[in-house]
Amino acid sequence: MKHKDNVWKISKWIEGHICYGSVQSNNNHCLTSSIIATDIISYISQDIARIAIERLCGTWQSNLAEFPTYVDELVHTNPDTIVRWVFGPQVEYGVLTFKYVLWAFGPAIMAYQQCIPILCIDETHLKGNYIGKMLTGVAKNANRQVLPVAFAVVDTESNESWAWFLEMVQTHVNVSNRDLCVISDRHVRILNEMANQQYGWHHRYCLCHIRSNLMTKFNRNTELKKLC
Repeated sequence: MKHKDNVWKISKWIEGHICYGSVQSNNNHCLTSSIIATDIISYISQDIARIAIERLCGTWQSNLAEFPTYVDELVHTNPDTIVRWVFGPQVEYGVLTFKYVLWAFGPAIMAYQQCIPILCIDETHLKGNYIGKMLTGVAKNANRQVLPVAFAVVDTESNESWAWFLEMVQTHVNVSNRDLCVISDRHVRILNEMANQQYGWHHRYCLCHIRSNLMTKFNRNTELKKLC
């Protein structure tokens, strides 16, 4: 109360309640269960979420250790399925880690021999703890349905990983040794490898990507959009 002005004025403001930090051991009656709950609820929520995810999906280390068993089961239950590994020099948690792994289901390999010799290749980012990239090769069957042909998980999208992927496709998927046409999004790593590949394959650009890039770059040119 300011007697000179005869009004109440706030002269000090404390942002948050901090006093209980120094009195936790003296049975202070103000240290109620609600205050404690407010302080620790975020930690409990994180623990519950982590435990639930680990029970559902396992840990990164446990999944990595079990991945070869999973792939072996794919081969056992899908005759003629191809799996190829490239292991890295590191050993983590007693597990030999892989650098590349490719798999192609036997029925998909057989079906691909009856498709038009065109292969669309692309990559996607793996999320969360599963860092790395997934490389894919897909085709279309006679009914114009998408046929997934080959998959690979690699550490990074590089000239080396794309060269290895395409080599595996030529060796284990393109078993009829047909002259292929490869369609891609013009990624620089794919361009490099297609320029260096020894199989005589043809390379063409995905029109969906070309259209999207053109519309993005010339988004204010309405006449060009119409032509596109």
